[in-house]
Amino acid sequence: MLATCIALAGLLGAASLWRFGFTWTLLPYLAYSGLSAVLIVIDLLSKRLPNALTLPAIPATAALLALPALADDQAAALIRALCAGGVLLAVYLALHLMAPAGLGLGDVKLAASLGMVLGWLSWSALLGGAALGFVIGALVSLGLLAARRASRRSDVPFGPSMLAGGWLVILASGLAPGYGSRTLLGMRPNGNDRDAVSTGSVVPEDSPCARGAVLDVRIPYVLPTKAVERAVLVRPQSRVHGIRLDQAECPPNLLQLLRILR
Repeated sequence: MLATCIALAGLLGAASLWRFGFTWTLLPYLAYSGLSAVLIVIDLLSKRLPNALTLPAIPATAALLALPALADDQAAALIRALCAGGVLLAVYLALHLMAPAGLGLGDVKLAASLGMVLGWLSWSALLGGAALGFVIGALVSLGLLAARRASRRSDVPFGPSMLAGGWLVILASGLAPGYGSRTLLGMRPNGNDRDAVSTGSVVPEDSPCARGAVLDVRIPYVLPTKAVERAVLVRPQSRVHGIRLDQAECPPNLLQLLRILR
């Protein structure tokens, strides 16, 4: 059991490092990877999620997510994460009240912390992670029925499916820009718009980018998982740290960020 927990925690921790890199955001996801590994093993062996782990995980996850929120000025992401945790908790509680035999209270309590780590990314990540958990749970149940390892009345642990769906979406969010907060040329912001630093005059919001102008934005981004401190856009083609992007027109959402270098 211990070896399995360590191996699974190491795997999820390495996946978190790949997803977030050496950033403040890595800390809460590293902690949640360890919690996930322990809960998965316990639920598979004993078919229960202990209160001693699921309840403290709620304030602990919120506190750990507050670290990147303070360090990277991402208060909006923290508020979204807390709201997402409450939303998923309410949904699971409603499902438990409707079908107590199908969804245990342990799953309901786990939903609060899982909702926070998904909601930190985006609302779409919350929706995708929750939905994928039910899909995985259904596939596992059908597989056990087909293999005659379980009957319709068997109690199949749902916690591992919840966590598997959540972690798959967390990792997929590093590849799919749609799961991030806001995107810029496929890059995911790691900081705030006001952190942009450069010289020259601000491009007016209603002005088109001058042809051939060199535009500069210095704002931490992830592309998709590595920090990019400086992105330079040269029309009509763009280069971002050696990655070439064809850009015929200057995107409107760039106009508030970019400054023309003199």
